[in-house]
Formats: sequence, structure tokens, C-alpha cells
Amino acid sequence: MLGRRKRAEKPAARRYRGKLIFEDSDKMGLMEVVDDLDHRSLHFGSREKQSSMSLTSHHQLILSYTQAMMAGLLFMDRPKSVLNVGLGGGSIPKFFLYHYPDCSVDVVEIREKVVDLAHTYFHLPQERRLNIFISDVKEYFRTIKTKLYDIIVLDVFDKEGMSDSVRGFSFMSTCKSRLKENGVLIINLWSEPEQVYKKMVYNIFKCFKSQAMILPVADRSNHIVIGINQTGINFQDHLLREKSHHLEQIFKIGMADLFSSLCSCNKRLFMGSNH
Repeated sequence: MLGRRKRAEKPAARRYRGKLIFEDSDKMGLMEVVDDLDHRSLHFGSREKQSSMSLTSHHQLILSYTQAMMAGLLFMDRPKSVLNVGLGGGSIPKFFLYHYPDCSVDVVEIREKVVDLAHTYFHLPQERRLNIFISDVKEYFRTIKTKLYDIIVLDVFDKEGMSDSVRGFSFMSTCKSRLKENGVLIINLWSEPEQVYKKMVYNIFKCFKSQAMILPVADRSNHIVIGINQTGINFQDHLLREKSHHLEQIFKIGMADLFSSLCSCNKRLFMGSNH
């Protein structure tokens, strides 16, 4: 007697050289969750990874641009309040919640389904220190008129590039006004299209004047811009270098190399550094 033949399982769909484990869409476009070996990534309808997570270390920053954004922590000791605009898979909120137990994180994300994905597939925790607002960031600022932050992180992209809503000088000025004294604004930019990038950099430097700096991300089109809400900055370069080595041990990120890159690209601010 012949045994019962097993039904062949449908092979998992492939996407961007990985295994597609979920996809959905909303009025702003496609959302895809893809596993590739130890990493899980979020895509918005293109090969570019909007977020990436280690399946064995959920809080660790994987993508080089997110690691570079943490160079802003060289200028801020133990932040207590962070605003993250643009959630993606939640890499940045998870990082702050893990490393700073006294820190609260507010997130502004316009796509409700992205928030659901971050909780379901990227281990974004449900906890009292994390507050998520489904909103356009300009509307959020109009609603929350008085709250100030130690750090504001802008990472607002779709498959077409950086959102129009955060490009103008008036928006940069609003962000600066929502920083505490000595607060830090950290912005992820794409260097293409070049005209849009140059206009963004112009607006940021116009707003923050000598308190702004650029950090190119190695082998990427991303550039991180850091603005500090402080007048008359006087960097103690040797102390910042020591701090970069200290944070490197804690974060498991190449903070010393990031600091060296900051020095090389912003010599007017770091003339005293030996890099």
C-alpha cells in the first residue's frame, strides 16, 4: 500500500535577495518586511532599506546611517527626552530606550501601518517611556506647543526621497525652537537629488549658523547633519575624542571613526583635533 503523498509546500517569496515575510500597502505606497540571514529589513517599495534589525540583538543599530546619526550623542550627555520623526522599524527609539533608562521617547509617524509593523515584526516595545503619535510632524508641533527636547531626530523618507514637509527654513527654525538649551538636532539627508540636498543644507546652516556640521556616511548617499542649540561653541576636542572611545565600548558602534570623520569634514569647528 502506497503511503500518502505530502503536499508540496509553496516556496517563500523572494524579494531584494531575501525572504519576503510580509507586505502591505496604504495610500502612501508599499511596505515590505524581508528577512536575509540574521537581519530583518523594512522596505518602502524599493531596494533601499528603511530599517534593519538583527534578529538576535533587537536594539543594535545595523545600518551605517543610523550608526552615524548617533554621532550627535557626542554633544549631549544622557538625554532625558527624544523626539524621533519618522519611525520606520523603530531602530532609533529602541536604541535610546535600551541605552538610556531615564529617557522618554516621543515618535511622530504619519503612517499607522508602519507603527503596526514596527511592533509586530521589529520588536518595538509597548512601554510607558515610548509615546507614538500618528500625525504629520507640522501638525504635531502645532498641537504640542510647549514641549522641549534634548534631541530631535529627523529620518523622514519615502521611496521618492526626503519628505517635502521637512525641507524648508521655517521648519528647521521650528525644530530649533523645540530644542532645550544645548539640545541637538540630528537629520538624515540623501545627497541626491543634488539641488534638494544643497537647499536643505543651506536652510540648516542658516538656522544653526556656526553650530551645524555635516557627517557623510561612508559608501552611502546619506549625509548626517547635526545642529546644536548653543551659542559660542567651544569644543574640547580631546575630551570629545575620549568620549567617542567610551561610547564605542557601550554602543558597539565605531564612534571614534565617526568623530574623526566629523573633524575632517568640519575643520572650522575641530581645528584642535589630532585626527
